[in-house]
Amino acid sequence: MKFDLDEKTWNYYQRVNPAYLETTSRDKIMMLSKIIKRYTSNTDYLCEVGLGNGLMLKELARSRRVMGVDLSKDTIVHLKSKPDFSNIELRDGDICRLSTVSQDMDAVITIDVIEHLTSDQLSRAYKEIHKVLKMEGKWFINVPWNEDLKLTEVFCPHCHKTFHRFGHKQSFDEAKLNAILVQANFQVAFIKKIYPANFMLPAPLMWLYRIIARIYLKNYASMFAMAIKDGDIKQSRIKNNSAS
Repeated sequence: MKFDLDEKTWNYYQRVNPAYLETTSRDKIMMLSKIIKRYTSNTDYLCEVGLGNGLMLKELARSRRVMGVDLSKDTIVHLKSKPDFSNIELRDGDICRLSTVSQDMDAVITIDVIEHLTSDQLSRAYKEIHKVLKMEGKWFINVPWNEDLKLTEVFCPHCHKTFHRFGHKQSFDEAKLNAILVQANFQVAFIKKIYPANFMLPAPLMWLYRIIARIYLKNYASMFAMAIKDGDIKQSRIKNNSAS
């Protein structure tokens, strides 16, 4: 099933106004891609669902075999037209029917995706992700941390309706994300709170920036998790330390 409103929203941010994704995601993507590479090998087959501006997929493709799946057909066509994506497998598809376009994956990656799903859609999505992963395959997830959905709610004077500016439908904290992953029959390896990074700063100032961010930018934190399908981890656990 396609979700037309979601597709229209992301066509806007991915194609019409890409500046939002380019300015808000680059530093985070660079940080998370390093963590994903740390927990995968260059023989692994990775599937990213929800491609944004394609930066994560491009970074991982430097050393991994990757597939990109996105709800927006326009985004797939747009990325295929770029030289950087000419040798990357790209497919349009719905996360709630992921098994129709993807199978036998070593890892699935969803960066800022599942907060856009209703509870029913999320239930279908995690079953599909579980289905497409190999045994002990990994699911890497990033979501906003403890987001107050009302803060970015806007009112449309034409249709007289309120809605979240970026289409977020759910808010997550560590306990909620952990419970969802356990319910989905995943073993939780870690859940880490991460803070805005600024890679334009010199390395010594980066650590100071992250310390300050923990105090003054805590409302902009997000969570990054790794969960394993039927893995060997005996007990789910939560780590609230920031990602390095």
